[in-house]
Amino acid sequence: MNVAVRNMFNSDPSVVRRINLNITKARKGLKELGILDPECLDSILNHIRVLLAEVEKH
Repeated sequence: MNVAVRNMFNSDPSVVRRINLNITKARKGLKELGILDPECLDSILNHIRVLLAEVEKH
């Protein structure tokens, strides 16, 4: 993991919570607009959440 990214998250523990909230809002908005297939969107967002969890561990 990039050290600068890790330091950004370590300096502000609420960053991951805010990103997760924004992911939830984005998912709802994109799903309502029909921009992406819901299953495809869920898969993309789950990958992002896994990456965030990894950053949070370090």
